[in-house]
Amino acid sequence: MASSNQTTFVVKNMRAVGMHHHGPPQLTLNANYRLVWEPECIHDLGNAIAICNSRARVQAYLTRKDAAVISDLFFADILEGTMLAKTSVEPHCVEQKLGPQQECSVKFKVLNKNSSFVELLFNKHSFTYEKK
Repeated sequence: MASSNQTTFVVKNMRAVGMHHHGPPQLTLNANYRLVWEPECIHDLGNAIAICNSRARVQAYLTRKDAAVISDLFFADILEGTMLAKTSVEPHCVEQKLGPQQECSVKFKVLNKNSSFVELLFNKHSFTYEKK
């Protein structure tokens, strides 16, 4: 249960890619995965967001487009606790060059005082989200 001074966000339609490079060819449906920022990843300009299993093993990554926005939350150091991803659809091809992808939702908490920053960021990038 969230503290009364925290706001929970659930972001819809994030996309996981690269599953076939990191283990199983898809993420397990309805399982929770932890998101980890990889700022040292020069290839993604410091924006890489890994999707890790319960053993902290990388299973996939958020697309570069989604990761560029989500990494701002890590950079701002406003997250309270762990950011989780959960997928409920089978992998399919959305953009041919990215290969199989799975839509997932991303859930995290911030202090109430930081919720307006998150809303501005997500609205600017047309993210679909719920605020609880």
